[in-house]
Amino acid sequence: MAFQRRAMSAAQKQTRRGAILAAAARIFAERDYGAITMAEVADAAHVVKGTLYLYFPSKEALFLALLGEQLDEWFAVMRAGLTSIAPDGAAIERVVALFDATLAERPTLTRLTAILYSILEHNIAFATARAFKQRLREQLQVTGVCLERVLPFLTTLGGGMEVLLQCHVLVVGIRSMADPTPVVREVIQSPDLAIFAVDFRAYLMRMLRALLWGMAVQATDTNKGEQ
Repeated sequence: MAFQRRAMSAAQKQTRRGAILAAAARIFAERDYGAITMAEVADAAHVVKGTLYLYFPSKEALFLALLGEQLDEWFAVMRAGLTSIAPDGAAIERVVALFDATLAERPTLTRLTAILYSILEHNIAFATARAFKQRLREQLQVTGVCLERVLPFLTTLGGGMEVLLQCHVLVVGIRSMADPTPVVREVIQSPDLAIFAVDFRAYLMRMLRALLWGMAVQATDTNKGEQ
């Protein structure tokens, strides 16, 4: 009987943790990270502030956990999508389209990714940082294998894991530039500075397409040189 009570308690804690993350996601969808307070998240999750800190000792830890959940879900969707792509001449464009579709419908994921290194990885414990990095590496590794099946030429150029990591870097940089501060957004409305107004989706897909086609050409040249 005691074991049953502990199991129920663990399940309840997991449910509460999920409710907190869901509340944080709802608020983040409406406002920038800097404008959100832990007290606000606690109210939205219907817990007292002290309880919130028992689950997440800092705001950074909370939103890093939310990013981890978002990444897990996205990687799972990517793996499912890759299974339907044949390794033929149209594979690169289909992979680009898959990236486009899955990221376009997940603005919370891309916005959190953009602040991962500048904000979310600060003010967190060593164990939290290590667990997140291990979790991300495992997802990159497993999904990278699926990507290599669709784009076999990647196996000679660092593998699918490397491509996914490069895409991750692109999201960090492009999303940051595509979401400027209010004052910068006003500044770049000037015609002579319009070049700095970046469309995240269009720019990312253009860069990803160039990356994959460039790697395909490089792999072909490498194979020719080895013959």
